[in-house]
Amino acid sequence: MVKFVLKEETTEKVVYEYFTENALDSGFVMYDKNEEKFLIIALAKNDYHQRYVQKVILKIRDFVTANSFQNEGIVAWY
Repeated sequence: MVKFVLKEETTEKVVYEYFTENALDSGFVMYDKNEEKFLIIALAKNDYHQRYVQKVILKIRDFVTANSFQNEGIVAWY
């Protein structure tokens, strides 16, 4: 499970902080609206293979499609 929180939204970018498995340590991912690209700013310590940040990126892609960036969310999988 990964939780994420919107930290910043401007006309140029959106930045989310994400937390893995209820950990206190976090990572950051940015979506550049102009370039339509993602940038991993910092990986969470226990996001060894980028599994968690990739789940967050997939969710942000849904937000881009809907043109509505949510303030927070959770992605869970088995």
